[in-house]
Amino acid sequence: MSSLPLHDVSAKTQDIFEKLQNQTTEVATVGKIGAAVEIKKLQRQLKEQDQIHQDGIAEIHLVLKEFVDTQLFEHLKKQGKLREIEEEIDELVKEQVAECLKTIIPQDLQEQVAEQRSELEELGIQLHNCDSRRANASLRSNQPDESLHTIYMPDGKVSEHYPRNLKDLFDLDAETSKALMLDYELPDVYEARDRNLNRFMQFCGVRTGIYTQRVGIA
Repeated sequence: MSSLPLHDVSAKTQDIFEKLQNQTTEVATVGKIGAAVEIKKLQRQLKEQDQIHQDGIAEIHLVLKEFVDTQLFEHLKKQGKLREIEEEIDELVKEQVAECLKTIIPQDLQEQVAEQRSELEELGIQLHNCDSRRANASLRSNQPDESLHTIYMPDGKVSEHYPRNLKDLFDLDAETSKALMLDYELPDVYEARDRNLNRFMQFCGVRTGIYTQRVGIA
């Protein structure tokens, strides 16, 4: 009989405690849990929780064995339900991690870590955009196939309308130019294509003069 194609329960439980330990280290970095005695206390709590879960794993293994040894396994396999069971287990693991964090690490510290992580992500977006604008400023009109370096939107993604190179940028129509202005939340959105295009080029770091040169050549 085929083995049960579910994630190993022991591995999932171990993953919970690895995440808890990582979270503990991250909170310690913030500076709120700096004393060695607090770290040892958390480690002791983790070990106690680990023992509780290890005891539960043995019981879960028995349940899974009974499950595999019955016709229910083959029935679910034929019905394509095993994937759903995997997803339910993944969701249970996430919920268990969240509950353990609430018990071991105070909510205000979790919020502070999340806030600092958000600030770091925002800083990463700003640094990426700064580097891209610097690179875009060196592009020349006689190299229309040169890649246009990406600019991230506030959510850290690149707009689906973002042009691949200078040629695509210069060929933007009025509708797409306006869509880009809206995607990147730029002020003063116009109906006129050229005004939006010039504004977006400045936003990307591309010198507007090379567009004028291209139009003049054309």
